[in-house]
Amino acid sequence: MMAATPAANAEGENMQGDELKSKLKSQLDFEPQQNQDEASRQLKLSPEDKAWWQDAKFGMFIHWGLYAIPARGEWVMHNEKIPAEEYAKLADEFTPQKFDAEEWASIAREAGMRYMVLTARHHDGFALWNSPSSYGDFCSAKTAARRDFVAEYTKACRVAGLGVGLYYSPMDWRFPGYFKPKELADNAALMKQQGYGQVEELMRDYGKIDILWYDGGWLAHHGSDADAAWFWEPIKLNTMVRKYQPKVVISPRSGWEGDFKCDEGGHAVSGPIKDTPWEKCLNLNMSSWGYNTHQNLMKLDDIIRMLVNVVGRGGNMLLNVGPDRDGVIPAAHIERLKETGAWLERYSESIYGTRPGPFQPVDNYYCSTHKGDVVYVHVLDWRGTDTLALPPLELKIISCELLTSGETAFTQSDQEIKITAERQDHAEPVAIIKLQLRPAGASRQNSSESKSITGATRMIAQDPYQPSWESFQKDYQCPQWFRDAKFGIWAHWGPQCEPGASDWYARHMYMQGSWQYNYHVEHYGHPSEFGFMEVIHRWKADKWEPEKLMELYKRAGAQYFVAMANHHDNLDMYDSQYHAWNTVNVGPKRDIVGIWEKVARAQGLHFGVSNHSAHAWHWLQTAYGYDAEGPKAGVRYDAAALTKEDGKGKWWEGLDPQELYTGPTIKMPDGITSIKEANEWHEANTRPWMEHAPENNPQFTENWYLRCQDLVDKYHPELVYFDNFGLPLGQAGLDITAHYYNASLQWNDGKMEVVVNGKQLQPEQRAGVVEDHERGFCESIMPEPWQTCTCIGNWHYDRGLSERNGYKSVEQVVHMLIDVVSKNGNLLLSVPMRGDGTIDEHEAAFLDGLADWMAINGEAIFGTRPWKLYGEGPTQVRSGMFNEGKTRFSAKDVRFTAKGDALYAFLLGWPEQKTVTIQSLAANSPNLQGVQIAGIELLGHDGALEFNNDEAGLQVQLPESKPCEHAVALKITLAE
Repeated sequence: MMAATPAANAEGENMQGDELKSKLKSQLDFEPQQNQDEASRQLKLSPEDKAWWQDAKFGMFIHWGLYAIPARGEWVMHNEKIPAEEYAKLADEFTPQKFDAEEWASIAREAGMRYMVLTARHHDGFALWNSPSSYGDFCSAKTAARRDFVAEYTKACRVAGLGVGLYYSPMDWRFPGYFKPKELADNAALMKQQGYGQVEELMRDYGKIDILWYDGGWLAHHGSDADAAWFWEPIKLNTMVRKYQPKVVISPRSGWEGDFKCDEGGHAVSGPIKDTPWEKCLNLNMSSWGYNTHQNLMKLDDIIRMLVNVVGRGGNMLLNVGPDRDGVIPAAHIERLKETGAWLERYSESIYGTRPGPFQPVDNYYCSTHKGDVVYVHVLDWRGTDTLALPPLELKIISCELLTSGETAFTQSDQEIKITAERQDHAEPVAIIKLQLRPAGASRQNSSESKSITGATRMIAQDPYQPSWESFQKDYQCPQWFRDAKFGIWAHWGPQCEPGASDWYARHMYMQGSWQYNYHVEHYGHPSEFGFMEVIHRWKADKWEPEKLMELYKRAGAQYFVAMANHHDNLDMYDSQYHAWNTVNVGPKRDIVGIWEKVARAQGLHFGVSNHSAHAWHWLQTAYGYDAEGPKAGVRYDAAALTKEDGKGKWWEGLDPQELYTGPTIKMPDGITSIKEANEWHEANTRPWMEHAPENNPQFTENWYLRCQDLVDKYHPELVYFDNFGLPLGQAGLDITAHYYNASLQWNDGKMEVVVNGKQLQPEQRAGVVEDHERGFCESIMPEPWQTCTCIGNWHYDRGLSERNGYKSVEQVVHMLIDVVSKNGNLLLSVPMRGDGTIDEHEAAFLDGLADWMAINGEAIFGTRPWKLYGEGPTQVRSGMFNEGKTRFSAKDVRFTAKGDALYAFLLGWPEQKTVTIQSLAANSPNLQGVQIAGIELLGHDGALEFNNDEAGLQVQLPESKPCEHAVALKITLAE
């Protein structure tokens, strides 16, 4: 046991015997039962699957239930020996009118927390959800509250972009068999049955759960979880959990060792870096976990020092709050959490996404973290001197910066590192030193590994894919889910949607004479004074309701959902470890991709991301230009002048604008004096669609790779769309594709489950990457699966287009979908979003209309394959990109799909005559060789249709009224 701090003693003084004893097993040096059999090993998550949790670092624990009513802590029933019948009466008083899960999530986010864990059921047996397995219906949905709090909580977490954690205690004080499991075996078995049933409910009924936090796995308050494993059978229990939640991170308290270790209580953390993932859980109110009228809050300095001590030893910190009987987190708690969040906002780079080291901690002195090429040293005590001595590093320090305040300098030798700093501001709980390192042999070669500045190796996930087209073409197989899905919806959404001024705003706002430049000057000011980074700051996404949107998308038929991870504007829309210009730090200050991912998977949709940022290095160069004419002629735009130091005291303090704008790689030369000449220069120098890596900016390519690797490793997308001809940035694109393919095999037990999209591929390349045709068709059935992507309007929200109702019609999209699917393709459709996160009324009506059509005809789309020929009719299309606008189908056009013994014939309109003839299905046609038509139905119409088949074709008698608009599907049953 580690020595207790005064905080820990304060907790202990309020505990009674059994409670205190049950806590002893929770220290970090306690070893749970080590199950070495194969079943146990298979339960453990891979390091990749736990990486998001280790990146998150800080979470909110919430102890809340009936015990909030007496307000004397969560153990009140046991400590005060309240009979179960009397305690149950508290459920009649439990009507928390002020409970607001969204408010809880908002408080957690403002505190800098990245995940939440709610006590879905504590040891008293009261369940905070609609639990059919609950003994005696002792749950919130069947008692006075009449609410499913778990449902409200999980939804709020996902919308806020927080990891969803559920605490569950299988023990139940209401059962005498808990205290005498062998003497009262039948009663204990009933408790166990309840436990299994409730865990199954939580894992099955509430979408993707990120953390399952067991507690109370011991028996009769004696021994440990491992001692009670004979009773709970944790391998069996967690095998069931993995069936529903294969990626959930499981705590060690079920009797199985779990995915991380746990250290409970406010005692100090000391010693070296831990060699396993672990979590410190402790109380903000040191009086008790559940609500207590006696308030004894941790001080801010103690919270921060505990956090850096935990993170510097490789752990996470889970800080508990106890809402009152009304569901309200006490105001003093909220204020302390806000203070914590303010500190984290200033110094987040030294906490989130880091790993411990490279320096071993020195108790009460310092500890360190690292991320990418940077080391952060958290100094708790300068020990009366202005000099900090650190052990030597093999790698060279490029720069040394004191993040908290003051100037600093360093010397580095083979024996030690000495850092000298100004006397620290004692208002800060710790001082933070940032060391930028350079590796020996810095650049990544075309091999499977590169050395990071901290001495670790960054690997391309290994075997069987090598970073070459030859390897992809030989080994890749498109996954079944993609071939079955057929239709996806894309949120092509980012800060360029904020002005509502259509596509490529971040580029064209810097091009004098463009309508977007004029719009920008009128609404925001001159781009030398108000650049694109200020547009990002304006973008708050304050009306975004992702769950409601995802419900619309699913109803409209989407089988997969794709979130834009970044565009050519170079802003990462996710919690990006290697790029500070991301939406967690700026703009919405939310993990947009992470939220989309949770919401999409909760709806059962496959999840993908689109990555467009490989073009930022040339596309954004307009930001370094200037007006060629007018009163500001020759005045360069903001990117040309701004440095990191200019941000002092501003909203972007600590951020380097050059990292956003990518640096002046192709800078517009001085001396251009006309708009026409400036546009011609950009057209020749910055506009060409260049796929090679920039020779004079190798850091961009290296950083792009790391950002993309972080994206796929963190969110495990099933599709990555590259907005590139071929693959991006030469070898870097091959490297990341190999990493992604190999990682998929690791994530999915050796099964290939991911798709990479690239454009304008060579024919032989289509076997290794799924080709995408932007706004285009294919003229025939393609041998390999493919995709077309299009938008009902422009890619970024265009207010003017909406106002003149210029969107594609449902009919246009339906016809395109049918033609694409008949030729072995998928359709990925973007529905533009306003900057605030909403869609307009025309788009909502479009989705409703598409949903109506899909409800009738989806059977003939999803899970189908091309038939012997794609169809017949007068309308022919040509293969290529950007040719969709020239194509209009008619009722004379027929397209085929097939599934099982069904052949579907789509009529792309409702014929004027009620007898339709399909020549491709004539009686003597080789297309029907070996089969005959056994019957014909019309989807959406009850009853079989009359038909005749002769040498002229298949004649089908249609009903008087059509079952739907736009296109109808004949279901033709074939028999041998």
